[in-house]
Amino acid sequence: MGKQSKVHAFTKRGKVFGNVWRVYSAKCDQDFSLSSDRELAHWILFLEFNPDVIRFDLNPQSRSQSPEPGAKRTILDAEVIVRGGAIEWHEIKEGSFDKDAESTPQIELQRELAKAAGVKYRVFNDDDFAPKASSIMPLLKVAACLAAGRHFFIPPAINLDVADYFIGHASGTLGEYLRHLNNHSQDALLYLFCQHYSLGKIAVEFESAFFAKNTKWTLVS
Repeated sequence: MGKQSKVHAFTKRGKVFGNVWRVYSAKCDQDFSLSSDRELAHWILFLEFNPDVIRFDLNPQSRSQSPEPGAKRTILDAEVIVRGGAIEWHEIKEGSFDKDAESTPQIELQRELAKAAGVKYRVFNDDDFAPKASSIMPLLKVAACLAAGRHFFIPPAINLDVADYFIGHASGTLGEYLRHLNNHSQDALLYLFCQHYSLGKIAVEFESAFFAKNTKWTLVS
């Protein structure tokens, strides 16, 4: 058997990163098109379900050193607002390398522009994605649940019962949550469970499955 890509485990498709993804961000209440598996991994792991990220733009405007015609321009992969209001610019690159030492005309221009703008510049590569491989598919299921439920009407009584349950119990399992509130629609309960996780109101322990009955959760203070 030939040598596998370092990120084979996270994509299950070896070196294939050419997929185009259409995703819905509950955090931004917006649809985005992502042009590769790496962009999908970056979105799901470091933006959508990162509690430190408040909002983000995956279609940021191009930037240049000068408004003059012919000035070099560049487009970042993401512009991100984190807690406290600080701004980050994200660039996604293929492969494994020393990100601090990596130098290309594009990266050098982006570093220079970020410094001038007073924002944090971050480069993401396969070394960032591979260690978190097991979280990608479970989180995609959470994102799919949030996308499917965004147009559903959730009666206020269910919202109140779910909020009271989390506050009153402080921790537990998904199975206990569903059994305690079984007078409500299970679909609505799963949607609200995902919503509370997405909003950072509960922390969820999961490995290969997010929706297992023994999935543990805890209230975030």
